[in-house]
Amino acid sequence: MKLVHSLLNEIFILNDEEKVNILVVENQNLFTELLVDLNNQINKQEGGFILSKDNTPIEIFNNMILLTEFIAFEINKRTLVNKLYKRSDIISQNEDFYLKTKELYSYISEYAFNLSDYIGFDIDFLNEFSVSSILKAIDFKLREDYLTISEKIIEYMLLVRELEGDMCFVLVNLRNYISDNEIDDFYKTVLYNKLKVLIISANDYPCSVYEKKTIIDKDLCEF
Repeated sequence: MKLVHSLLNEIFILNDEEKVNILVVENQNLFTELLVDLNNQINKQEGGFILSKDNTPIEIFNNMILLTEFIAFEINKRTLVNKLYKRSDIISQNEDFYLKTKELYSYISEYAFNLSDYIGFDIDFLNEFSVSSILKAIDFKLREDYLTISEKIIEYMLLVRELEGDMCFVLVNLRNYISDNEIDDFYKTVLYNKLKVLIISANDYPCSVYEKKTIIDKDLCEF
């Protein structure tokens, strides 16, 4: 996949298996303009970015995720959890779970009937329901207790690919949160798993051998 913008000379090859793409934009106005453009396009509005696959333009809002917050970052985003519930519903009906699922439905219905009878009021309840409705009731969700921010981000990107399909991830100012000692391991994991990542930063950091870096300085010189 390739990503270009009308204000940039660089063509970002997001499926590069040897280097992670880094864009450093030291000009504050341009930095803001690029992120506003990208956010608009992810929200189905106009902008200057073009994302392509096999040289054919594809919709950014269907194929790209913008991450700007890493301290309060949550893996259990609504869209991802909904996909988890949907997959659980499908699995609950396969040959390994079908009988157990029917037994569970029967037990819950019987329990609700006995409970309503014991209460002594005229009670109504659903006789048909899904596994996902049960999972929601028990707060069935993805693990969040990772040791580092980098581990959490990697796990999130892998889960998105598994549950939602192959996506491109734009990580904004990630280097503010990951130390020089950790960053190489993060890059190696990204490359090993063939994740499509672009890191956009407002400030430059020491270069890694796993980076392909483009810098736009305060005078809008690109190198």
